[in-house]
Amino acid sequence: MRSDDRANLAQRLIRRSGCRQWSGHRHAGWRIVLLGIAASLTMAATTTETIAPLAAVGRLDYAGFEDEYHCTATLIAPHVAITAAHCMETPATIANTYFQPGFEIDRGRERLGLSAWHTQTGGSDIALLCLTPAARTPPMPRAKAGPKPGEGLTIVGYGIPAERGQRHDSCTVDAVSDDGSFVLNCPLRPGQSGAPVLRHTERGREIVGVASATRNRQSLAWTIPGTGSLPACPN
Repeated sequence: MRSDDRANLAQRLIRRSGCRQWSGHRHAGWRIVLLGIAASLTMAATTTETIAPLAAVGRLDYAGFEDEYHCTATLIAPHVAITAAHCMETPATIANTYFQPGFEIDRGRERLGLSAWHTQTGGSDIALLCLTPAARTPPMPRAKAGPKPGEGLTIVGYGIPAERGQRHDSCTVDAVSDDGSFVLNCPLRPGQSGAPVLRHTERGREIVGVASATRNRQSLAWTIPGTGSLPACPN
């Protein structure tokens, strides 16, 4: 599906439910999970806890004349955050979009605007956000190795009913695809689109991928580039 087609579809459905179908030819049936003001879903139970927020993970909030919703994003450099591309294709403008790293109970360490955003090549559902001003919060390191089947990872995001605090969902990788996507055995909740998929190492946490969509009791995520340059952002 072309970028403009996904944006048009998202505009029509966000007002009804806060989620829509991911229609890529290899990923039919997956629902993306922005949290809109009309969203109301009954979700299956999963291993979840709400704890003190990770500073580099935050809420990506958009408020317009008719729509209001949020996704999750992660700081990966002082001037760059990463999220799901469909979170950025829905708003008509970035002027009313803000990233708040470490958001908890209506408070964020910082409230950062966006100057631009870029999608990743290859058809993945990943967007890199240029932040203004640059964040003071320390960024999350990028993993150099991708996910492996059977590996235990954690999705951290702002999904219902804890959209004002971070949810930490423990998941296992069910499958890894050669297109950069991978499937985990836990569902996403509205508001967790764009959430980081984290690996715990001896050095601490690192971001492996970005959560994109959900189906039944599984979630779809995309592996992030572990190396390489980040986009040049306007000053």
